[in-house]
Amino acid sequence: MKKGIFVISLDFELYWGIGDHIDYSAYMSYFDCTIKSIPKILALFQHYEIHCTWATVGMLWNEDWQTWHNSKPNILPSYRNEQLNNYYLAEQIDKTTAKDEHFFALQIIRKIASIPNQEIGSHTYSHYYCYEENTAAEAFIMDLQKAKDLALQHNHTLRSLVLPRNQFVENSEHMLHECGFTSVRVNPNVWYWQLENLNKLSSKFTRIVDAYFPFLKKKSYPWEAMKLVNGVLKQPASRFLRNASKFTLINKFRINRIKSEMTHAAKNNHVYHLWWHPHNFAVNTEYAIQDLEEILKHYHYLNKEFQMESLNMKEVSESYHANG
Repeated sequence: MKKGIFVISLDFELYWGIGDHIDYSAYMSYFDCTIKSIPKILALFQHYEIHCTWATVGMLWNEDWQTWHNSKPNILPSYRNEQLNNYYLAEQIDKTTAKDEHFFALQIIRKIASIPNQEIGSHTYSHYYCYEENTAAEAFIMDLQKAKDLALQHNHTLRSLVLPRNQFVENSEHMLHECGFTSVRVNPNVWYWQLENLNKLSSKFTRIVDAYFPFLKKKSYPWEAMKLVNGVLKQPASRFLRNASKFTLINKFRINRIKSEMTHAAKNNHVYHLWWHPHNFAVNTEYAIQDLEEILKHYHYLNKEFQMESLNMKEVSESYHANG
């Protein structure tokens, strides 16, 4: 490619992405706010002609709890820590008081798909964790296949994959290819984003500093940094869009860091891959939307000045194959 590329991927999860560390009954308004923020995000994407991959947890494709129950794969995940297992957690939910829209989102998925340039991708079926103890390849493949099959029932073919918590395990590309995926998002190639280091205090501290201050290297990368392995293109993430803050100075540092990296990518014909979860906009939503618009306005400037292009993950993969 002879131009900078701006990629956005979103991990669309609702309850299924954070159920292991929350009390659902205390978070109902949080999910309400998440759902209300999505049309605002989509409106900005449409206005600024942004291409985006919405990596969607497959359980969200179910219509209700009965179809959820009927959709269980033959082999279920079995983690040493059962709190990570959404099949276990779902049984703890009081279905009489729970809001179905916090667990199932067919209408939202249809709305996303109706907006130009939005790709519906996969975030696995059950928010499957690949880097936890006691995982099995058979359960992982069954999980991915269930996500593919359920999406196909609604006329969507899933090509792009984002693994929960970016837990991509090396040498698993052949399994992803077997399930029909052509691209997967992976972590930045720096020590503090490596899976074995993610939970270390030194890594957490460095990621926080890196998000606000330009002491460490910029996270855009040349086209050649993406690797095609066993038919699957590994697309590194660049930057996680952290939650908005009411404190103007903190927000300024955070957004300026992103804009600086975007400019670097545009000037050097690099790829810049920004990601977050829609539920990150559930708190301080007004500030989050304002921050997003500032970022997208900057992309619009870079598009005019340096011909930077917005692509979703599927389009990046197609471009990679077309251009070599």
